[in-house]
Amino acid sequence: MPQTGPLPDQPVAPLPPYSGDLTECAKCAYPEASTTYRAASCNPSRVEFNGVMQFRNPLPERLERSCNRCEYKWDEALDSVPAEPPATVEDLAYALQHCAPYPVHPQAAEHTARRLLDVFHVQVRLGHPMWISAHTPPPPLVPQPPEPQPDPGLTSVVPIVLNEQPATPAGPTAFESGSTES
Repeated sequence: MPQTGPLPDQPVAPLPPYSGDLTECAKCAYPEASTTYRAASCNPSRVEFNGVMQFRNPLPERLERSCNRCEYKWDEALDSVPAEPPATVEDLAYALQHCAPYPVHPQAAEHTARRLLDVFHVQVRLGHPMWISAHTPPPPLVPQPPEPQPDPGLTSVVPIVLNEQPATPAGPTAFESGSTES
């Protein structure tokens, strides 16, 4: 006997929010899913959904997601999290300069960014630490105390240590020529 879902007079749980273009299947964790718009339905009907006969009504407007590998289906709400903004040439050039393992010249980064945006749709992940630090203002400069003025009587700002020779003893020593000892 086929399993049945909730009866039409039972309340329907709210749909989860739209998970975005890059989402994983809940069954097989495959990272690609297709999306189909489904209009609201209020007539009770029994349909097969993921291999199970279910009452699927009433249902609000929704997005039906389907895994591209195992064909598992799930519904998501239309009101989604705001889409991340598309990347500009400046954003992509900034990312190229800060993510490369070697220094990238600003003109080379801008040229590469323009070429990439010609062939790709790129979105900025605003929650990434690179963008958070890029949009935070630098800390205010702490005023430094004024440097002391050099003494005009000195000939050098850097002190010079003179190695003074010890005074030589008066009179002849044993190491000088003319000593009488043999």
